[in-house]
Amino acid sequence: MAFLFVWLLLLVIGGIGGIAICSFLYGNEVFTGYAAMLGMIVALLSGILYQLTLMHSDKE
Repeated sequence: MAFLFVWLLLLVIGGIGGIAICSFLYGNEVFTGYAAMLGMIVALLSGILYQLTLMHSDKE
C-alpha cells in the first residue's frame, strides 16, 4: 500500500513540476500537457532508480 502511495505522490509532484517549469519558461498551454507527462516520467524513473539502488544496497 505504501508503494502505491509513493507512486501516486511521484506522479502528482512530477506533473505539477512539469507544468510549473513549462509555465515559467513558455507560458503556452500547448506545451503544458507534454511538460506534465515529461515531469511524471522523470519522477517515476527517478523513483524506480531509487528503489533499485535500495535493493542493490540490501544485497551487499
